[in-house]
Amino acid sequence: MSYIEKELRSLFFALLVSFIIFGVSLTIIGATLPKIISDFNWSYISTGIVLSAGSIGYFASSFISGILLHKLGPRKVIVIGLALQFLGLLFFASTPFVLLNLLLNLMIGFGQGGTEVVVNFSVVRIEKGGRSRLMNLMHAAFSIGAVIGPYIVIMLMRAEFGWQAIYRLMSFVSLIMAGIFWFLPFKKLTDDEKIGSKVKIRSLISDSVLILSFLILLIYVGSELGVSNWVSEYYVKYFGSSVNTGALMVSIFWVGLLAGRLGT
Repeated sequence: MSYIEKELRSLFFALLVSFIIFGVSLTIIGATLPKIISDFNWSYISTGIVLSAGSIGYFASSFISGILLHKLGPRKVIVIGLALQFLGLLFFASTPFVLLNLLLNLMIGFGQGGTEVVVNFSVVRIEKGGRSRLMNLMHAAFSIGAVIGPYIVIMLMRAEFGWQAIYRLMSFVSLIMAGIFWFLPFKKLTDDEKIGSKVKIRSLISDSVLILSFLILLIYVGSELGVSNWVSEYYVKYFGSSVNTGALMVSIFWVGLLAGRLGT
């Protein structure tokens, strides 16, 4: 932590914790998917539509939050994002009504997108001299949260709290983090001018390397989320595994991703 300015260490630690929480929130839907489908009697089509809403919200938020950052500042954007996650997680899976859950998951995804944009924005400015050490640590923290999430689901179900309890728990954790971020020193982050010159959108669109990287990342993240969301249902449906074992498969999948990120 010696390469982080002292006055920014509390902010970095909070960002690190928020990314762990982000990882937990992202994997709990996959870990509970067999229960959602069986208890709500959803078809795979309805389930897929609800899951896709989260990705759509996240994708849209990634663009919109970048614009809002320069209008509202990172503090307000991440607090709004966490507030959206609080509301979405508070009511998600409280009813089998597909449309309501779709809208709630859209809200959750939108909030998560805002969180990630602010975290990346802030870490780049906390890091010194173009290093990538802190960013690597941040994304490893996300994977750790993704590994932990399904285990929390398993523990809550074993304690007979019900599978919906994880959503209420993460809802209030998001609210607490929103309150913490409101008082952290975002104003001490380096100004944009010190990071680099501004680039026109037209030049970005015409950058073939950027477009190729975007497409590769699109396929990678789509595959990553697809496996993470559906692997538990696959094990329960086709291998006759218990719901807890299905949730465990989500954790194992993310252990592999964590190992890959730490090993590169």
